[in-house]
Amino acid sequence: MKPKVLATSWHPGGINAIVPVIQGLRQEGNVDVVTIGHQYSESILDHHGICYRRIRDYGLKDVSLESMESLLEQESPDLILTGTSVQDEANRDVIEQTATLAGKQRGIPTLAVLDFWGNYS
Repeated sequence: MKPKVLATSWHPGGINAIVPVIQGLRQEGNVDVVTIGHQYSESILDHHGICYRRIRDYGLKDVSLESMESLLEQESPDLILTGTSVQDEANRDVIEQTATLAGKQRGIPTLAVLDFWGNYS
């Protein structure tokens, strides 16, 4: 059985940063890649012809930590790959961050590709 990578990003810059990685992993064929599109990233994934699932496909309504724990339980990935985005008052739960936290709680390694140099602390 091949290792499974779960790839996701909400932010347009984040998804654009990981699209080449998703495409490369799929072309190599050494891992199974499950891509989760969410809001802004969906049209970009469509543009690149990348098949993806949505949060609602998992019976979820949001990207809270609890929802990401449920999603990870359903998918059981070996690695979580995300883009990056920032929280603000209007977006308290962002999939990149909640997926990373849920992965940490489950002992799943995560990797985030930075789309620009900023003050990530």
